[in-house]
Amino acid sequence: MELLKGLFLIGLALDVTFPIGEDFSNFAGTGFSGHAFVAYMVARSLMLTLSAGYIKFGDKDFGDGTNFKQPWSHSQIPILFGLNYLFNMKGAFRAYVGVALGLFLLKDSYTNTYAFGGQSQKEEGSESNSKFGVVPRVGFLYMTAAIILSLEVTYSLIFHKAEGEGSSNLAHLGILFGVMFALGN
Repeated sequence: MELLKGLFLIGLALDVTFPIGEDFSNFAGTGFSGHAFVAYMVARSLMLTLSAGYIKFGDKDFGDGTNFKQPWSHSQIPILFGLNYLFNMKGAFRAYVGVALGLFLLKDSYTNTYAFGGQSQKEEGSESNSKFGVVPRVGFLYMTAAIILSLEVTYSLIFHKAEGEGSSNLAHLGILFGVMFALGN
């Protein structure tokens, strides 16, 4: 398969996502996600992308383990528009660098459980936000006759500060494995 100007591609990707920074990694564990995307070859070396996905981070418990339990859950839905520059290489491999910009729909949920004197009480809550983010990325494409396989590393920087003074923006590192199919020729 050759990536020619005017070619449309559709694809799916799965990834493992690692929260970065003390603030974010304190309340979110390793995440797993799935993404769907559409790509368009503007030129032989330029690919426009539009993607949407769902990232579910591992839960963290902030309770003391005995009388108070507070499991915290965090998830994100990234909706991104990007551009990749593909390097001209011989053979089936194509390396690329790119950047994507877009909206991250964030959701935090918690359940507080208090246990005193043989009785327990539950309190549940959630908060949703939508924040802008930028995602630089590097990767490789491997082209076969029918499909394209991809391996990509991303760094997502979301312009949303965690609670507390001196906190940093949310950031995570993703390692994605994907498959793409050409539409048309």
